[in-house]
Amino acid sequence: MKKQVLISLIFCSLFGLGQTKVPKLDFKANFQINNKNNPGKSEIVDNIIAKINLVSQRDSSYYWSWDTAIYNWSFQPNAKTVNYVYNSSDYITSLLRQNWNGSNWVNSGQYLYTYDMNNNNLSNYGQYWNGSSWLNSYKNIYTYDANNNQTGYLSQNGNGSSWVNYEQELNTYNANNNMLSYLKQTWNGSSWVNVIQEIYTYDSNNNMISQLYKSWNGTSWDDIFRTNWTYDSNNNNISGLTENWNGFSWDNSSLDSNAFDANNNWTGYIGKFWNGVSWDNWNKCDKFYNSNNKITNETYFNWNNGMWQQSNQSFYTWGLNNTLVSHTLYQNWDGVNWINSSEHDQNYDINGFLKSETHKYWDNAGTQIISGDSAYHYFQVLAGINELGLKSNDVIIFPNPSYSSLSIRSTVDYSRISVLSSFGMIVSTCERTMEPISVSDLSNGIYFIQILDKKGMVLKTEKFIKE
Repeated sequence: MKKQVLISLIFCSLFGLGQTKVPKLDFKANFQINNKNNPGKSEIVDNIIAKINLVSQRDSSYYWSWDTAIYNWSFQPNAKTVNYVYNSSDYITSLLRQNWNGSNWVNSGQYLYTYDMNNNNLSNYGQYWNGSSWLNSYKNIYTYDANNNQTGYLSQNGNGSSWVNYEQELNTYNANNNMLSYLKQTWNGSSWVNVIQEIYTYDSNNNMISQLYKSWNGTSWDDIFRTNWTYDSNNNNISGLTENWNGFSWDNSSLDSNAFDANNNWTGYIGKFWNGVSWDNWNKCDKFYNSNNKITNETYFNWNNGMWQQSNQSFYTWGLNNTLVSHTLYQNWDGVNWINSSEHDQNYDINGFLKSETHKYWDNAGTQIISGDSAYHYFQVLAGINELGLKSNDVIIFPNPSYSSLSIRSTVDYSRISVLSSFGMIVSTCERTMEPISVSDLSNGIYFIQILDKKGMVLKTEKFIKE
């Protein structure tokens, strides 16, 4: 709500020629992707897109960039992902990245993954090619409790032959598998140093009702801000109040109010900020749905000179029996007209598996395309076993929109979560978790969360907005 919605996912930055560090393909549970220190941490590495009773195993993916000289996609792909290897549960265990150097395919990075007996991701690490051998780039290690909740995350950087600690995260849970606390620490060369801490509480319906954010000052924890949420009888998040700690008391900061229709579709919000005396309008969004309860349009406004002014909007075209988005168009308001900003196209096979995708960026005038990325995926479809029939409130994701974290309340057993970009690309996955998921490092924009069972079947897909 606090910033304009703009998705930016550029494959070229992931597959640039001559890179010496491989982009992280991360299963990290708190979804800290598009990190300033790891800008390549947002690329796909997942074998499931969507379809009941079917599983897709990707064989290879090829990537093209937009060529302004011919005003079309380049003739030669600039990168590819090949050599996918899967275990008996259809989870990826390794893959290879290569770049096109103008005449040959050159190794770029390779990635390896391990899992426990419950298909929890235990480790994943990447290596880069120095021209003659593979050298370590990064490594992530995960731990879980008996309920498959992720209790620990350790990130290490490679210096070629060995690993050096970088950061770690520690989580605790209650009996309902709701995360109670989150602790982040960084490595100073000899020991772990506290960075941030978050503490959560829940109501009897497992809705998160409060989040307290603390920062380490070197000797103790300082309160920074807290957010309290309220819900209606259908467990829809109807308000969120954020307060900042001034050293002595809590001061109002922002207030979000959400509206829902009779089908529990989120129809919009109004965001306000505290001016020291009263609440002032800040921004708002109106959302519209088709007869199948699929969102078709979102329009965002900013409060200016005592009135709402249009800011940006997005349109969604649904294909494949209204189950998957086939086209998304983003536009900005220039004060007089709507100007094209970017657009995304997705093409699926008859089973709903993603075959190809494009992402195009327009110039400031919205008259021509100046850059873009495209991908084509080759895969095989395997039979799976799954019985669905979820009700609308079997899986609830809140608060939505969010600028810091999301919570998932589920009455069904699930194994895995995938976060997809607005045009269907999986940008991160994690194993089963009922704790709040940090999205603070996610680029602002529209995303989808898929809830999957142990066979990799998609139980439910929900859209959320990162602000």
